[in-house]
Order: sequence, then structure tokens, then C-alpha cells
Amino acid sequence: MKDKYSPIWEKAIETTSPKPTAIVNGLIEGNEYQFRVIAVNEAGLSLPSDSSKTFIAKPRFCMYIFVVKYKVF
Repeated sequence: MKDKYSPIWEKAIETTSPKPTAIVNGLIEGNEYQFRVIAVNEAGLSLPSDSSKTFIAKPRFCMYIFVVKYKVF
């Protein structure tokens, strides 16, 4: 992964899951990131995939709390 404005790619996560999904922690909310994938097997490392589109880091689940003021008579 890399920050949209950084030229440096860094390792985001490594997984042994056969599913093509993963959760990346430690992103900064509001920052824009790009991702690419490198496969690893007995033959070694693959070339990186093409870069993904840019994603903005957002909270996955938002809880909204509504405060209602009232008078007790």
C-alpha cells in the first residue's frame, strides 16, 4: 500500500487465506491510499499487480448518538 502522495510502497498485510480479501488496519482516516498485490508461493514472489484506484480511509461502522433535550414537568 502507499499513501496517494508518497512514492514509497510498503507492506500492508500478509495473509495465507485463499480468499481474495483482507482487512488493513492502521490507516489514517481521511487519507487516500492505493493498493497492489504480490503473490507468494514456492516459486517465489510475483510481480506486483497494477495499482488499485485511490481509496479514502473511512470508519467501517459509524455510530450516531442523538441527544434530545427535554423538560420534566
